Amino acid sequence: MTIEPMLTEETPANVLVARVLQDAGIEMVFGISGGHTGRIVSGLSQYQNSVRTVLVREESLAGVMAEVYGRLTRRPGVMIGQGPWVLGNGLIGTMEAFLSSSPMLLLTDFSDSTPFHLHAPYQQATGDYGSWDARRAFSGVTKHVVQALTPTAAVQGTQLAIKHALSGQCGPVAVLFAMDSLSGTVKPDSQPVLYPTRHYLPAPPPPADAARVAAAAQALLAAKKPVVIAGNGVRIAQGYGQLAALAEAAGLPVVTTAAGKGCFAETHSLALGVFGTFGTEAANACLAEADLVLAVGTKLGPSDTAWENGDLLDPTRQTFIQIDIEPRNASWTFPAEHVLLGDAAQVLQQLADVVAPQAVGRRAAGEARVTKWREEKGYFSSSGYFADDSPMLPQRAIGELMRTLPDDAIVTCDAP
Repeated sequence: MTIEPMLTEETPANVLVARVLQDAGIEMVFGISGGHTGRIVSGLSQYQNSVRTVLVREESLAGVMAEVYGRLTRRPGVMIGQGPWVLGNGLIGTMEAFLSSSPMLLLTDFSDSTPFHLHAPYQQATGDYGSWDARRAFSGVTKHVVQALTPTAAVQGTQLAIKHALSGQCGPVAVLFAMDSLSGTVKPDSQPVLYPTRHYLPAPPPPADAARVAAAAQALLAAKKPVVIAGNGVRIAQGYGQLAALAEAAGLPVVTTAAGKGCFAETHSLALGVFGTFGTEAANACLAEADLVLAVGTKLGPSDTAWENGDLLDPTRQTFIQIDIEPRNASWTFPAEHVLLGDAAQVLQQLADVVAPQAVGRRAAGEARVTKWREEKGYFSSSGYFADDSPMLPQRAIGELMRTLPDDAIVTCDAP
């Protein structure tokens, strides 16, 4: 089958950029039409029934909204705005996307004035004498920066940015549009030739190597006191059900990193909550006695591991199995004897398929270990959760919420 070109007639570049977003399945964009990016918003007006444009008060809100959109949908969240303000205000969400591996696009501009590049017009970000360098500035907090100087590059650059944002370990990618790139048109015979966006969307990651999965499964089954550490990668993969299925089949106590909190219900009979620096005593005690650690979607960084405390994690006395989609993350901080590369949800399911038929009766043993540590160390049950002190202790407030709210209630909070 031959691949058809993207165009059959001359089309404005800004309309094609909007078409790329639609063809990638992106349903919402967030931002302010500042600088040259107003042309992108104008192009989006032709796709308003499929791509909703959300106007914000200022760019930091757009960045946070885009990061959350990418985190929840696994499609790139899009922030639109003028270069200096996206950099100055929009980096809160961008840094979160970069650190949490959320797919995101920053569609912004050089705020340039084509004939006057070398005379440093106000706000110009091309890096010429007298102006700041947007490409270098954005490169510190993104996976990649695409520079679009021509109409064709504006379209292809947006396609490639989506590809990079979704490939491997997801993250934010910036596209910096020059004025000429969004004000011109693209012809069917323009070079390089443009092709439909679907060809730039990465294929689903392949399953982990079957032989490696089988070896890891046997190590897990042979362990006497295995524990799962669930990280943010479980959330990115939306592997909640797969994690629960494996834990229940193999009787695995589950602890989470701070970023992984919520990917396994802390009311579950196998849950011990967050471990490490910010962890519960029960989680830390159970992990300290583990003979095998299954780390899923976590780099096991020092802020999670109580500064790599050997009483918690020690590869000289514990077997490590690590699941991660990014090869560079494997054995980053602790050597792992079993490395399974792939999407967390998919690999957890692969493990469960191998383990479940051989793990009859293990769930009860795992639950007994969890119960033991909850009773010995406490589990959201210290005296503070019931105290009548005045003023009220924060623990008491949390305790009342726990005892009063239904299981499916959602509580949100923020720092003052």
